[in-house]
Amino acid sequence: MKKTLLAVALLLLGSASCANAYVVDGNVSDWGVDLTPNAAKNIHYLDANTPTGTGVSYVTEDNASHLTSSIYVGPGWSTGNTYDAEAMYLDNDNLSVYLAIVTGLPQFGAQYPAGDIFFDTGKYQDPSSPFYDPKKFTYGINIATSKLYNVSSWQSVAIFSDANPWAIGSGVFLGDVPFVYSGDQKTHHVLEASVPLNLLGLEDGDSLWAHWTMQCGNDVLNLKRDVVVTPEPPSVVLFAVGLLLAFAVIVQRRMALFS
Repeated sequence: MKKTLLAVALLLLGSASCANAYVVDGNVSDWGVDLTPNAAKNIHYLDANTPTGTGVSYVTEDNASHLTSSIYVGPGWSTGNTYDAEAMYLDNDNLSVYLAIVTGLPQFGAQYPAGDIFFDTGKYQDPSSPFYDPKKFTYGINIATSKLYNVSSWQSVAIFSDANPWAIGSGVFLGDVPFVYSGDQKTHHVLEASVPLNLLGLEDGDSLWAHWTMQCGNDVLNLKRDVVVTPEPPSVVLFAVGLLLAFAVIVQRRMALFS
């Protein structure tokens, strides 16, 4: 009986916490994507190996490989997968939105560096609209400082303007956020971050758009996610859980006395 009560209590407590097990460490294995095989270097690997988690939003454009031949990745060309933006993943729990980007572009040393990460909540405009202005992304993460901004100005890309914007110009600082830009993983690099929902003004049913490119605008990723927030259990349920745990402790002690 004691074990049954404890199991029920733990199950109820577990239902009160809906946090996903994403660790912001530049390793996308917790998204269900494995970058360790040698085959991960091949073209379209990420197109075929997609996230396994339920409810994950993602887009893949794994158009290049580690080979040095030049290939069109859209809107530009890449020699090898250096300037290939390969995949973007989005998910959320009741507290935060989680994002991971896979690219062949290293954080340092490339001719055209990686851009900042941009978000739009869709409360001001719809990125799917033909009248959408990409220069009005509402929020951005500065990847050099891991700081989140309410963005007021943007820097345009150097070559392919269709990929705008690429970096934050100025904005209002909102807070520091967890962010990692990983080292080489079979010619891939991962940008991973989490942002509290309240900093983005997001609630259940709201839409979120994410955008990323590099300075040249050679390749670009855009992804939409509809935020899902699970209602917290009512206070009476949490009170009942507390009573169950207390009762389980009492039963355990009484059984110990008579054993």
